[in-house]
Amino acid sequence: MINRVRRAKVPALLLTLGMVAAGCGTDEPQRPEEQRTVTLVTDSSWTIPQELHAAFERQTELQLEHRTIGDTPTELVEALGKITAGDVVLGLDTSTVQQALRDDVLTPYTSPEANRGQQRFSVDEQQRLSAIDRLVVCVNVDETWFTEHDVPPPESAEDLADPAYRGLLAMPDPKTSQHGMTYLLGSIAQQGRGGWQRYWKRLKNNGVTVLPTDADVRQQYTATGGKGEHPLVIASATLPGQLSGDEGGRTSVLEDTCHEQVRYAAVLASADSDERAGKLVDFLLTQQFQQAVPEAYGTYPVRMGVELPEEWADKVPAPEEPGALPARAADAGRKQVLARWQQVMGG
Repeated sequence: MINRVRRAKVPALLLTLGMVAAGCGTDEPQRPEEQRTVTLVTDSSWTIPQELHAAFERQTELQLEHRTIGDTPTELVEALGKITAGDVVLGLDTSTVQQALRDDVLTPYTSPEANRGQQRFSVDEQQRLSAIDRLVVCVNVDETWFTEHDVPPPESAEDLADPAYRGLLAMPDPKTSQHGMTYLLGSIAQQGRGGWQRYWKRLKNNGVTVLPTDADVRQQYTATGGKGEHPLVIASATLPGQLSGDEGGRTSVLEDTCHEQVRYAAVLASADSDERAGKLVDFLLTQQFQQAVPEAYGTYPVRMGVELPEEWADKVPAPEEPGALPARAADAGRKQVLARWQQVMGG
């Protein structure tokens, strides 16, 4: 004979009370949803590809919000001291980082990913900035156009002022375009403080066309397959790789005209949580994000060992020694340089 033990039924009310009591006794507070959010602040030229946005949220269990301020790094840095909602800023460049440091709107943070290449571009002993990518701007040349018109293409920055190339060069306005500002600052490094204004006066007299945006310049480029009228354009060094099919094969960059700005991310002093903000900076430096940099932004990654897209390899290797003004020099004269350039160009 088998004796079966019957379990006493515990009244449902007692079970409920027990669960409530257990919940009241826990030391772990419930975290509001907003405490699991990290806010990225950029200018309007930045987007975060959907797959990277999703990857960050999946890997960190944080919600990523993206807020844009202004259209250029200059407008962005000038607004940082006034914002109250933001954890990480992305897109400060060589010409604006010194203002951000001077305004004391950033907080020190050293990422565990920092020793994989970005440290080569450090400009702050307190480690308040993490280099993310390299924007290199050059004169792009539509070689097919020059062949068809039986004109030898230019070989140097000086050649651009030659009457043989009158009216052939288009560029974005430095006031509204980071590419335009990069080229302007680079021309100072190349031509010197005493010669850059004379150089731009020669370009003006030779019919350089100044357009509002990078997109306008690209539309005016004869190599893009549209109705462009300019076989020479100031644009990203990676443009030959971005152009598809036969178009990319017809173009090159004039390396003598290549200039660079490094772009940075930083934890903001206004961040709700340095820990959460740090996770976002870490992600921007990972192999996963850096591998996406070329196609997402048309720039070069800073992480060592990251390969360019296969179709870019022969067309757009990173220029070995692009020109650049040091950060302090670029910051000190940024506004004055733009004002003088506008005077020279009659704008």
